Order: sequence, then C-alpha cells, then structure tokens
Amino acid sequence: MAKGTLTPNGDGTFAVSTGRMHLWRVAVPSLPVTLRRQVLQGTVTGYEDAADGSWSVTLDDLKPVGEAAPAPNRPDEHWWIRTDEGMPLEPACVTFEGDTPAKVQLIGDDSWGGKPVEDFQWSHTDEDGTTTVHSSLELVERIPPPGHAADIETLWQELRSATDTIARQGEILTEVVNALKGPPPEGTQWSHDDAGELARKAKRKLERTLRDVEISYAMEQGDDDTVDRLTRQAIEALEA
Repeated sequence: MAKGTLTPNGDGTFAVSTGRMHLWRVAVPSLPVTLRRQVLQGTVTGYEDAADGSWSVTLDDLKPVGEAAPAPNRPDEHWWIRTDEGMPLEPACVTFEGDTPAKVQLIGDDSWGGKPVEDFQWSHTDEDGTTTVHSSLELVERIPPPGHAADIETLWQELRSATDTIARQGEILTEVVNALKGPPPEGTQWSHDDAGELARKAKRKLERTLRDVEISYAMEQGDDDTVDRLTRQAIEALEA
C-alpha cells in the first residue's frame, strides 16, 4: 500500500505512479466525469496476481491534487441529439457533471436515469501509443425553454430572409449563364459550374474587341507607337 498519483491519459484512463510502481493505463469506471480530467492522489495497493504477470490495483480515497472545489453542475438542458451518423435527430434531456455532458435521457425512453455519455464512445491506440477517443453522440442544437418563442420567431425570420437572398442570387446567376450560353434546351437548365470560366472568356473577348478598335483607330491616325504598344499587349494576352 502506498500513496500514488494518477495522471489522466485523455481517454478516461490514468497513468498510476507510486514511485516504486508505474502503470501506464488504469481504468477507473466508477470515477465521476468531473474527476477524469484532473490529476488525482490516493492510496494504491498493487497485486501481481495474473497468470501473465500483469498487475491489478485497488485505489482508495481518490482526491484532486490541491483539493480543488468541484465546479457546480450545469442545470439539465433539452437538446436535439444524433446518436449515430445518418440517424434522425431526437429530443433528449442532457445531464451535466460540472460543465461536461454526463448522461442523455431520450424523451419517451422509459429507462430511468439516462444513458452515460461514455456508452457512445470508443477509442483506438496508434502504434506510437497515442489514444484517440471517438463519440457517436452529437449534441446538435439546444431546445429553448418555454418563453423563448419570440427569439425563435426572430431566428425564423432571419433564416427566411437568408433563404430568399440565396434564391434570388441563384436566379441572377441563371440569367447570367443563359446570357453567356444562350437559352437552354426546353425543359432543362444550364449548369452553373462553369459560370466563372464563361465570364472570364467573355471578358477576354471584350478586351480583344476593344483593343482591335484602338489599334484600327491608331493606324488611321498614323500613331505607330500606340499601334506597337497595343500589339504587344495583344500578344502578351494570347501567351498568358
């Protein structure tokens, strides 16, 4: 039995050191979420009792280093959540330990107490020993408490305004593409993907036309210097 220090690895496990014994990865499933990211001290008892020579430990009286007072729990909140990629959103009550989501209770689920956030997580360790924790749980959007209907209406109006602006910009872009390509076949619509290239080509064509007009006028005036300058510009534009 000895006093030991537990240093979080970032994946829910701890490196345990007593000075004489060091274990790289020890899981403490019953530990509150708020303590899993803190350096802890406690009483460590080690047992070399496995057939393969590995160790197991018993940990007691675990406390944060410095006895820092735990942060107060954030009040329960209702959220739209997604429990896996591609799944529809579901309403749920989220319980916190400190400011960290701890449990999720799906609305309409009769199970008591909710499901721990850790149940949605998994991890893998790379060859260099780096452990990455993944989660299929996504808190998408908080559901406002009662009395916030006016805020929701304001957000809805802003969303409608932005949607109308995007739709109008799409109409303008379609008109530009039709002007550059000509009317599309009946019942179809030109793609907008090459609108930028079409505009650049039209700009270059207009610049060539204006330059040709300037060259013709300079030749009529006998202005050889201007003719030479504009001709060089035309050649440089073709080579670009």
